[in-house]
Amino acid sequence: MTLTMDEVAFQPINGLTITKGGESFTFSTAGTYFYNNGGPGQVTFVQDPSICCGSVFGGNPQFSVAFSVAVTSIQFGIAENVVIPLTGAHVTLSNGDNLSFNLPLNDPYAEGQFTWSGSPVTGFELFAAPGASGLAFDNLAVSFAVPGPIVGAGLPGLIFASGGLLGWWRRKRKAMAAGSSQS
Repeated sequence: MTLTMDEVAFQPINGLTITKGGESFTFSTAGTYFYNNGGPGQVTFVQDPSICCGSVFGGNPQFSVAFSVAVTSIQFGIAENVVIPLTGAHVTLSNGDNLSFNLPLNDPYAEGQFTWSGSPVTGFELFAAPGASGLAFDNLAVSFAVPGPIVGAGLPGLIFASGGLLGWWRRKRKAMAAGSSQS
């Protein structure tokens, strides 16, 4: 499932919950970020509209996203408000893992893509690379954790259920035959 930051009208993201496909994404920040905002335009990993701006308007260049259902993969694009490539952006997953990534492109802003997959997590916090006064965030793609198999499902369960149905049908037929022979 992918959020392209145009799902709702322009508004602050702090406390905002977006529901898409029955799953919810809740954003929080101490900075000043807006959903469905203008940002860097059309660059490699971020296309307007995006979540934008951060400390350009005061606050911290960071925010978090919580998922209503655990996810096993996260991917998004980020562009930061500087004109040189940056290193040191990082994500802290809800399981406590800290993952650094770089913004190696410069077209015309420092830009990169974060990609992760692993054990299910319920959210993350994004921290801009040092030196950026703000960031634009777009194309949040996640894969939801798939529940494990249900005991009794599949071919063995089908055979067992069919056997029970056949036994019921035979007993009913026998009882009907016995009832009609007494008449």
